[in-house]
Amino acid sequence: MEHLLNQLDGRQLKLIAACGAIVLIAAIVNYGFWPKIQELGALRESRAVMTQVTATQVSAEAEIARLDDEVKTLSHRLQGDMANLPVRQMEAFIIGRLQNISWRNDITLVGVEPAIGESVEMYREVLFRVELSGDYFSLLDWLGDVSSELGFVVIKEYQLSVADIDPQDPLLTTKLLLAAYRVMDS
Repeated sequence: MEHLLNQLDGRQLKLIAACGAIVLIAAIVNYGFWPKIQELGALRESRAVMTQVTATQVSAEAEIARLDDEVKTLSHRLQGDMANLPVRQMEAFIIGRLQNISWRNDITLVGVEPAIGESVEMYREVLFRVELSGDYFSLLDWLGDVSSELGFVVIKEYQLSVADIDPQDPLLTTKLLLAAYRVMDS
């Protein structure tokens, strides 16, 4: 080792020492100071929330209730009314909702075929092959109502074709594959 050090000139030794010092300082900052800085930031954020709560004269219980309502609203927006239903009841629920949405928008619900899709991370995919018939704007309204009533539903496939060529009121046929996602049972 001493022989190798004797082969290096002064500049190379200084460069190696400087690089070693930089690595050492970086390790100290990364593993020693940075976690404490992050913890301090989290504590400051928590303190700011508590200061805001006390400044607005809102009790902690009221703030918890407000946040709980917000979580329920977001959960409803994500999964609609089907959040806690078993898979078979969820299928019946969705088919019933699709029929009601179709009646409301003057759409003919030709058919609905439920199927189990694949697992995506911690979610189970429930698929619905849906066939509809109606005019363009009714189909557009139908899609909007499905989005607002069923929560987070993805359209994986979409086919649109003309069923009846009437220049005044063309009838369109739509085939789509809807996917609903739910957390897998543990």
